Amino acid sequence: TTQEWDVLLKGGSGYAGPERQMPNYNWLQSRWLAICAVTEASPRAFRHLIDSISRNERVWKEWVDSANPEKFEVQLPDIRLENAFDKMLLVRAMRVDRTLLSALTYVQEGLGREYAEPQQLDVLECVNETDGKNPIIFLLSQGSDPTTAIEVAMKKLKKKWHRISMGQGQEPRAKE
Repeated sequence: TTQEWDVLLKGGSGYAGPERQMPNYNWLQSRWLAICAVTEASPRAFRHLIDSISRNERVWKEWVDSANPEKFEVQLPDIRLENAFDKMLLVRAMRVDRTLLSALTYVQEGLGREYAEPQQLDVLECVNETDGKNPIIFLLSQGSDPTTAIEVAMKKLKKKWHRISMGQGQEPRAKE
């Protein structure tokens, strides 16, 4: 539903519904609004979530503190998680730091493993698709560095290339 997607994207920050009485567990403080939000957004799966946490604090704390909660190795009482989306919602509410890993599982189950695996850039194919008159621009994310792959491809093609980091003040150099 739209409400479920809102909870997935916003967690508890966009929650404006009724706030239920929080059990007196310190580890719930930062998660409480997200728990209330997911309970209201998806009653089919999470109708009993708050009561289950209240009655089974040890089990829920063990799951929250586990290294890989997205794998659901701890049996959670009173909760019917019917699909990967339900699991992803619960992980988002309780362990936001593991949401991306849960989302990968969701994509794998829904679309197939190939859609969740990182793709390797074939630099030779990329160069062969260009006309040599326009630059190839790489937009990188943290932790990615195609430099070695580019160097290997340019050596194979015996082509001259220039690397320019597009930080502040690099525009004149890039126009050369």
